[in-house]
Amino acid sequence: MTIRRLFMVTVVLAALLGLAAGCAQKAPQPQAKVDPLEQGVKGEAIWYGMMYQGRTTTSGEIFDLRKLTASHASLPYGTKLEVINPANGKSVVVVINDRSHLGGGNVLALSKAAADALGLGDQRRFVVLYRYAK
Repeated sequence: MTIRRLFMVTVVLAALLGLAAGCAQKAPQPQAKVDPLEQGVKGEAIWYGMMYQGRTTTSGEIFDLRKLTASHASLPYGTKLEVINPANGKSVVVVINDRSHLGGGNVLALSKAAADALGLGDQRRFVVLYRYAK
């Protein structure tokens, strides 16, 4: 092969490799993980009241059944959640201040005031939707 012909073959091969590389599928970019609490979480909840009135919560606050507070297994103290009763559409904003009173599949334990705001009456177990309060 002559040098000129070798040069032309090299140019053509380089162009073909460039085209092939441009057509190759790009690796998918990892998507940012979305916190489920941004969208909303559904779970069972209970409320607690007079039996715990005046006792110290795990955050160190004194429990007051008239305040809009809640217990959650892992959310930081002070986290504000909007809790929605899907049965009637009522909602309330609560502040996490406790870790106890959970079990039996419950994800939240609400103060009596929060349960009343959701229109739960004397119903002790119920389904709620909850998400970060805006």
